[in-house]
Amino acid sequence: MSNFKKIAILDVYSLLYRAFFAIPLLSTNNTPVNAIFGFIRILLKIYKDFKLDYLISCIDKGKSGRNVIYNEYKSKRLPATDLFKQQIPIIYEFYNSSKLKLLYKEGFEADDIINTVIHKFVNQKINENNFIFIITGDSDLLQLINKNIFVVILKKGISEYILYDKQRFYNEYNFDSNYYLLYKILVGDNSDNIKGVDGIGPKKAKDFIKKIEQKFLDFEFTQDNIHFLASTLFTSFKLNITIDKIKEIIIRNYNLLKLKFIDDLEDFNLDSLEIRNNLINKGFIDFLKKYNFKSILQEIQKEFNYLQLEEITANEKITTNEKDLAKDITSKIKDTQKQLKLF
Repeated sequence: MSNFKKIAILDVYSLLYRAFFAIPLLSTNNTPVNAIFGFIRILLKIYKDFKLDYLISCIDKGKSGRNVIYNEYKSKRLPATDLFKQQIPIIYEFYNSSKLKLLYKEGFEADDIINTVIHKFVNQKINENNFIFIITGDSDLLQLINKNIFVVILKKGISEYILYDKQRFYNEYNFDSNYYLLYKILVGDNSDNIKGVDGIGPKKAKDFIKKIEQKFLDFEFTQDNIHFLASTLFTSFKLNITIDKIKEIIIRNYNLLKLKFIDDLEDFNLDSLEIRNNLINKGFIDFLKKYNFKSILQEIQKEFNYLQLEEITANEKITTNEKDLAKDITSKIKDTQKQLKLF
């Protein structure tokens, strides 16, 4: 297992949003760049902590159509501020400069693209001899946990995260991760404004799924099984809604929360995802210089021994604010290091 390669899949907007709210406002030539700064910090941290060999990034593009199924979908989310919107073109510039692979497809969310990538990896049995880490701030992706496939969720700011494998997930939820989709269908998703089944909270949902696990070896959302779920929920918890209404909610939430597979997603091969030369290169260094990320430049020079990086002169001192940020963000997390020793 020591010869296993490490592959990371990034949920770009999820990480960019977290960085935007975690990092105080930074600007270069009157352009806000705090989200970009934080995003690159996250990327470098996971690169070093997980000793990554390959990286692929996924990003939302346009509307997914889920709002057509349910017009309340994500309706309570605050609109992105202008300070965030100004940084979206810069993230594309970063990927163009660094030559890292960025996948997107008009009309699909990053979650759908990540799901498609994972299915391709599984079909090619890439997960049999490699470790795959999904890096996100979104718990929806926990449904993708599988053999050698882990979900890493940022929990506080941009420096703390939890690594979920099958066992860690079971310890927290008390059922197998294969049933996480059913769990979300029952309890709903506040972040996306998806309402669950009235009268079913996390505890009842967990107890119910334990019973379902005993009956079904591999649960599928067929018409008969959905009717079974609705009628069993109705009788088990004496709900104040009809069986037909429960079925309606289950079907709606399934269509909202089930991750899509994209048949015509851009193809790629594993060799093209190699991270070291696609990240630590002249294009990346020029990008860092353009946006005045001096602390990251110095880190690249120190940590990665990048020979082409010009020495930063004494009169280009790093601001105290950025130095404090860098020191805080790059601090190691003991719990995470313990988990990584398993690999």
